[in-house]
Amino acid sequence: MVTGLDAERAEALRRARVRWRAAEDRLFPVVLVDPEAYRRALCVVGLFLEELRLNTTCPTQLLGLDVDPAPLLSALPAGSLRDVDFAGSASGGDRLTLEAAFAVRDRELAAAAQCGRRAAAIALARSTGATWVDLEGSWEAVLCTGVRHTEMHLPTARALVAMVDPYSGDGPHRLELVVLDGDTGTPVETTDRERAFADRAEWLAERERWRADIEGGR
Repeated sequence: MVTGLDAERAEALRRARVRWRAAEDRLFPVVLVDPEAYRRALCVVGLFLEELRLNTTCPTQLLGLDVDPAPLLSALPAGSLRDVDFAGSASGGDRLTLEAAFAVRDRELAAAAQCGRRAAAIALARSTGATWVDLEGSWEAVLCTGVRHTEMHLPTARALVAMVDPYSGDGPHRLELVVLDGDTGTPVETTDRERAFADRAEWLAERERWRADIEGGR
């Protein structure tokens, strides 16, 4: 059950993530007008990110440092920010570098969490003797809401990706075949097998054919 505190924390994290992404959007285009300022900013982001990688393992920790960055600033080596024109207050323009580092680390943590979930799902599916395993979304969800669905064929580690993209110009219903790592579910290589369908019925029928091809080794 989601408590009021959990919901409040989730909303705070959602708002912070919007701000962190916006900081990236504002910071990195500086390279187009001031390459030297961009170099300095990138250096500061790198310093923050190095420390965040050492001492953060979940988004909640990032949120805490977002509220009070003092522990992060004090953990940096003395004088490490001197040559990048950073006053040490994490305010104003300097705050953008901090929030951009949060954005990068947040994506890294999300990717690691997704990898862990995929590995656990694969291990469980193998233990039950399953042939296919859902790694992203569900087939029922993609039918109802159009979210992305990825299912991997355990014997071959080939994955069938199905999605609905209403903004696609060449057909909203899509299929793609990719090759994943058989233990972690992370992408290994793409294939040239990808199609878009304007007709939903054709998309559904083709998905079944692709599944049969994968199971038949074709």
